[in-house]
Amino acid sequence: MRTLAPSVLVFALLLSSPSRANDSSYGGCSGALSAVASKTSGDAVECVPEANRAVALVDEVLEIDVTSQSAQVTARYTFTNTGEAATLTVGFPVQGPYEGEPDAPQESPLTDYTVTLDGAKAEYSVFLPARRGTDAAKAAATKFGYDAVYLTDVAFAAGQTRTIEHRYGTGASLVAFAYTPVRYILRTGANWKGGKIGKIAIRVRVAEPVAPLCLGASLPGMKWDPATRSFVFEAKNWRPTKDLYVTYAPASLHANIQFGSLENWPSQDELVALTDAAAMELLKGRSSADVLDIYTSMLEVLSATPSKPGSRELCSDEVRHLVPKADPTLRLSHLQPWLRRLLIAADAVLTEYQVKHPAPPAAE
Repeated sequence: MRTLAPSVLVFALLLSSPSRANDSSYGGCSGALSAVASKTSGDAVECVPEANRAVALVDEVLEIDVTSQSAQVTARYTFTNTGEAATLTVGFPVQGPYEGEPDAPQESPLTDYTVTLDGAKAEYSVFLPARRGTDAAKAAATKFGYDAVYLTDVAFAAGQTRTIEHRYGTGASLVAFAYTPVRYILRTGANWKGGKIGKIAIRVRVAEPVAPLCLGASLPGMKWDPATRSFVFEAKNWRPTKDLYVTYAPASLHANIQFGSLENWPSQDELVALTDAAAMELLKGRSSADVLDIYTSMLEVLSATPSKPGSRELCSDEVRHLVPKADPTLRLSHLQPWLRRLLIAADAVLTEYQVKHPAPPAAE
């Protein structure tokens, strides 16, 4: 039997999604949104996050739905004004895909961004500190790690509660790591009254099965829920001193890493193109012990139940590693076609060889 070993040279999908951030009150830009939005004005704008002692962030709900190709984000914030009537410029900072490069484009880093105020569509402007900011604006962007700020003027009556919701999607790019990271800047939420968030609920949902490798989260108390494939976090009167950072390894990627050490094994492109007959032929050319090793390794990766602790040499040190658990919802239909064909073929070959082996996941 040939023991499958992970390869250290592999390309994985990394969400080049802009890092998002909690809403913050911004000073220096109120009443100057026309200057912020202008592409012709050469005046620098001192638009910086500032503490607000009257408006409290009473509730935050953050939902991020992640696939190997994209992420969809919904961030909803509920504020209560405990002071006199006032109009604030509320900023939603993001880290653009250009990440502060000097040739950053003038346009918005989020192509499908929308913002609503109490359920109604709101107007916004985009501020790029590197291009339009004063030294103070650039320093603030560096401190919190953002490249752009989406600005909305919000009028608060005395005692009024208002809800702002941001929605957008992001894409993905290739980097040489074996895990997929997702980031969201939370520290800016400390700028509201009392420096705390009254109630916060975060859920990062992963669409595909995950492997028992590089599962981790930066927030103490954040948990992995295998039944919903989600990172979940809830707290009350919470002071945001850390940003959200979660990592996971897509099972299909990790399966390909494991198979990468096998002799006479197809490339990723060839695996994707395999037909049912070709998958069967590929496995029939191997010994029963080899096929069983491949099959059990696939099940181990797909169910996220490692027989022994996995290597973390490629994982991020920025997160607290979570214990992987079996995926109770795993179905063959959840798998990428090439992986599904290979699993079904291996099951058929082992049955033909009369080799005892675990049952594959249910079809539906």
